[in-house]
Amino acid sequence: MSEIKMIDKGKKRNNTSDRTNMINKVISHYNILSKLGEGGMGEVYLAEDTKLDRKVALKFLPSHMTKDKSAVERFKREAKAAAALNHPNIVTIYEIGEYGGQIYIAMEHVDGHSLREEIEKGPIEVEQVVDITKQICEGLDKAHKADIIHRDIKPENILIDNDGRVRILDFGLARMKGVSKLTKESSTLGTVKYMSPEQLRGEEVGQRTDIWSLGVVMYELLTGEVPFKGDYEQAVVYGILNEESSQLLSSTEKIPDLLKPIIRHTIEKNIEKRYQAVNEILESIEKTNESFRLGEITSTSIKSSKIKRPAFLIPILLVLFTVLFFLQKYWRAKQIKGSEVNSVPTLAIVYFENETRDDKNQMVANALRSMLIQTLRQASGLKITPHQILYEKLDEIGEKSINRINASEIALKAMADMMLVGSLYSINNQFQVNFEIYSLNPIQLVYTNTTNGENEISICTEMKKLVLTQFDITHSIPKVKLTTKNNDARRYFYQGYDFTGLAEFDKARQNFDTAIQLDSAFAIAYLYRGLVIRGLPEEKRYFVEKANEYIDNVSQYEQLIINGELAMINGEINTFLSDMKELLLNYPNDPYAYMKLTEYHGDRREYQESINYAKKWISIGSYQDAYSWIIPQYVWLGKQDSARIYVNKLIEFRPNDAPTFLVLGEYYLMIGDFREAIQEAERARQIGSINHWANHLLGRIYFFSSRYDSAESAFRSIEDSDYPEFAVKNISILKCYQGKYVEMLGLLDNWKKSNDVSIQRMAYKSERIFHDLVGNKTRANFIWNTKERDIYSILIESLTGRLKKGFELLWLRIPDAYYNHNYSTAINLCQRAYDEIRDNNIGTAALKRLLLWHSHILFELKKYEDAGRIYQKLSENEFKTFWQYRLALCYYFQERFQEMRKILMKHFLLHDKLGEGIDPYSYAYNEMQFTGIEFGYAYSRTLYLLGVANEKLGFTEEAIPAYEKFLDIWKDADEDLPELIDAKNRLAALKGNP
Repeated sequence: MSEIKMIDKGKKRNNTSDRTNMINKVISHYNILSKLGEGGMGEVYLAEDTKLDRKVALKFLPSHMTKDKSAVERFKREAKAAAALNHPNIVTIYEIGEYGGQIYIAMEHVDGHSLREEIEKGPIEVEQVVDITKQICEGLDKAHKADIIHRDIKPENILIDNDGRVRILDFGLARMKGVSKLTKESSTLGTVKYMSPEQLRGEEVGQRTDIWSLGVVMYELLTGEVPFKGDYEQAVVYGILNEESSQLLSSTEKIPDLLKPIIRHTIEKNIEKRYQAVNEILESIEKTNESFRLGEITSTSIKSSKIKRPAFLIPILLVLFTVLFFLQKYWRAKQIKGSEVNSVPTLAIVYFENETRDDKNQMVANALRSMLIQTLRQASGLKITPHQILYEKLDEIGEKSINRINASEIALKAMADMMLVGSLYSINNQFQVNFEIYSLNPIQLVYTNTTNGENEISICTEMKKLVLTQFDITHSIPKVKLTTKNNDARRYFYQGYDFTGLAEFDKARQNFDTAIQLDSAFAIAYLYRGLVIRGLPEEKRYFVEKANEYIDNVSQYEQLIINGELAMINGEINTFLSDMKELLLNYPNDPYAYMKLTEYHGDRREYQESINYAKKWISIGSYQDAYSWIIPQYVWLGKQDSARIYVNKLIEFRPNDAPTFLVLGEYYLMIGDFREAIQEAERARQIGSINHWANHLLGRIYFFSSRYDSAESAFRSIEDSDYPEFAVKNISILKCYQGKYVEMLGLLDNWKKSNDVSIQRMAYKSERIFHDLVGNKTRANFIWNTKERDIYSILIESLTGRLKKGFELLWLRIPDAYYNHNYSTAINLCQRAYDEIRDNNIGTAALKRLLLWHSHILFELKKYEDAGRIYQKLSENEFKTFWQYRLALCYYFQERFQEMRKILMKHFLLHDKLGEGIDPYSYAYNEMQFTGIEFGYAYSRTLYLLGVANEKLGFTEEAIPAYEKFLDIWKDADEDLPELIDAKNRLAALKGNP
C-alpha cells in the first residue's frame, strides 16, 4: 500500500478527470498498473519503474487543474521540497517529470496503513504513541533543518509501514524559506482541526506550526478525538483560537500525567511559549521514556487525602510491618532474579581486582573474568554483557582501567541490569575470591560470597554454581574448558582473547604466540592465532591445522569450533554446517555459531537467512558485530526501513560508541548520504580507540564523493596506526583511479624504504600488479623474483600433507611461469592445479585464485573468448570491478560491442543506484575494502570503455557523458596516457570540434 491510502475513504468524488484510461500506459519509463486513489492535489497510480525494476507511486496533477498555473507551481513545489529530504521517516521522492502535458511525481511505494486507520482500530498503547511521536519528530527534524515546513501534519498524512516505521507523506503544502509567500488560498488548505492559530489567521508559519499539529495528533492518538471539536468549521476555528488547552488536558483522564506537559507545550497558543523545535520534544520524550522504564506512568494523578483508619487496623499493620522487616533480605535476594519489565536480566562481569600484591596475578584476575563470562553466557535465563563493550565504555569516559570507582558507571552505560565485581587474594598458596553482585537501578548490594581454589578453573567452577543459584537457574550448563595444564599458557591465551574483543589484534597475536610457546600442544591457542591472521589466507590454514593435530586433547566445545573452521577452509560446507548446528544444540547461548552462520549465509548472499542468525546473535547479548551484518544486508535487500530499525536499536543500546558510529557511517555511505556518513566517521575518529578504521571509512567516503584531497589525507592518517599497509593500498588505489601514475610510483618508492615490513610488502605488491597491468612485464617479473617469491616459498615449506602440492602450484609455480612469460607451461600447471584442488578438496578460495590465474594467462595469450568465459564465471558469484573491466575488454577485442556495452551498463547501474536491493558485491564502496590497486586501475577506465562501446554502436548521446565523466576523473592525470589522449580526441570528434 502507498501514499494514496492516506486519502479520506469516506469521500466519493464524481470527477470527470478520472483517468481510468491511464491503466497499462507507459509514462516515460513507468508502466502504470492500477489507480490507487486521489487527493486534493493529485491522482495516484501504482506503476512499475522499468529501468530499476521496482514498484513506485505516481502522483499526477488532475487534468482540470493543469491550466491553473498556481496549482502547477504548488505541485512542483511539493516535489522539490520532498525530493530534498532523505530520511527513513519521510516517503522518498524519486523524480518530478512531465510527459505529454501531464505533470507527475514518482515516489516510493510503501506497504502499510495510515495513522488514521490505526486510530480507527481502537485504543493505542501509550508506549506505541510515544514511539510514533518520536519517529514523526525525527522526520520533521530532518525537514526543518532543511528549512522545509510541512504545514499539513495529520493522521491521513502519516503512514505506518509493515515494519512499524512511521513515514510522513504529502509535503504538498511544504514551504521552503526563500520561496515567495504562498497565496491566501494556499494558506488555509490544511485540515482545519490540525491547524495552528497563526495558520488560521493567515500569518507567516514556521516549524512551530508543525509542532502544534503534532500535538493535536498526539492528543488524538491517546484519546481518540481531537482537542478542539465542533460540528461546523467555524466552531473548530473558534476553539483553536480561544479555548485554553490546559483546561482540556486537566479534564481528561485518558492522557498519562507524564505526557500532559509535552502536549501542553505543543498546543500552546502563544507561539513563543510553544516548543521552539522538534528536538526539544525529542528531549522531553527521552525523559519520559526513562520514566516508562521505571514504571512511573499512570493515567491519573494519585491524589492525597486524609483517611480515618479504624482502630482495629493498627495491630494488623504492626504485624504486617514486622513480617515485611523479616522478609527484607528475601526481597533483596529476589531482585537478582529479574523483574517483570526484564525477565532475563543482563549481568556485567566488570572486573576482579588483584589484591595479592603480585602484579603477575593480574593475569589470573583477567583470566577468571573471561572464563566466567564464557561460562555464564551459556545460561538461558541470563544475559552477559560482552567484555569488549565494557572496555568501550571505559574509553568513552576517558579512564584507563576499570576499578571500584567507575565500575557502576561503566555497567550502567553498557545497559546492564546488574554487575558482578570481585577481589582476588592469595592465601596459603591458594587463591581466594570475594565477590559481590549489585543491582544498578538503584545501586544496591543484593548478593555476596567467597570462594577458594588453586587456580582460576576451580574458582570459576564454584562461582558459576553460586551465581546460577542466585539467579534461580537450575538447568545444567556444559563445561567450557581450555585443555592446557600450563596455567601461564592459559592466562596468556585469555589475555589474547581479551585483546581480540578489543580489536587490538597485534597484541592478541603476541599473547597467543606466547601461549603456544609455553604449551606447544595448546590447540585452542593455535585456533585463535589463526583467526587473527594478518597475512596470507594459508597462514590461517596452518594454525587451524595445528589446532586439529591436538584435537583429541580438547573439549567437545573446542572440537566443534576447530572442526568447523577447518571444514570451512576446505570448502566442506555440509560438515561446517553440521558442526555449527551441533554447537548451537549443545551451547545455545554461545555467540560463536551465530556469528559464523551469519557470516556464512551473508557471504553466500543468502541475506534473509543471515539476518535470521544475526537477530538470534543479538538476542543473546546485543553483539555489535551482529548489527554490522544485519544493517547492510537489509539495505542490500532494498529494505531500508528495516535497516533503520536496527540502526535505531544500535543507537539506543550503544549510543556513544566508536563502533556504533562506524556502522552508521557505513550505512549512510551505502545509501549515498555522504554528509551524514562523514559526520559519523568523524565522531568515531574523535573517540580515538579505533582511529585506523574511522580514517579508512572517512577516506572511502571522500573518495566516492569525489573529494580526493580529503580522501588522501584520511588515508595518510592510517600510516601511524597498527595497519599502515592500508594507507599504502588505498592511496595507490586513489592515484591509480585518477591516472596519476608517476606520482603513485614515487610514493611506492618511498614506502619501499620503510622499516615497517607490512608497508614494504604492500608497496612491492601494488607496484608489481600495476606494472603487470600496464604491460611492463620486465619490472613485474623483477619484483616477483627478487622481493616477493621468497615470502611465499618459506610459507609453502612450512606446509605438510595433502595440501602442500596444490598450494605450491598456486603460490609459486604458476606465478613463476606467468612472470617469466612461460604461458604454455603456466596453462599446463593450471590444469594440474585443478586436479589437485578436486582430488584433495582444497576449497573454494583456492579454486577462485586458480580461476584468476587461468583467466589472466589466457588474456595474455589473446585467447579472449576463453578468458572471457572465466571472468563471466567468476562474476556469477562475486561482482568485482576489475573482472567486469577485463570481461568488457575481451568483448571489445572480439568486436562484440553489444555484449560489451551490456556488461558495462550493468556495472554502472549497480554502482550508481545504491540501496535498491542490489547485490552488495556490486557496491564499489564495499569492494574497495577487499581489493587492491587493480580496483583503482579499472574503476575509472570502465567509463572510457563505456564511451567506446556506445560510440561503436552509434549511441552518440550516451557516449559523450561517459567520456566527459572519465575525463573529469582524469583531469589531472599524466598527460601522455593513451586512454586520456584517445578520449579527448573521440569527445572532440563527437561534438564536432576535431
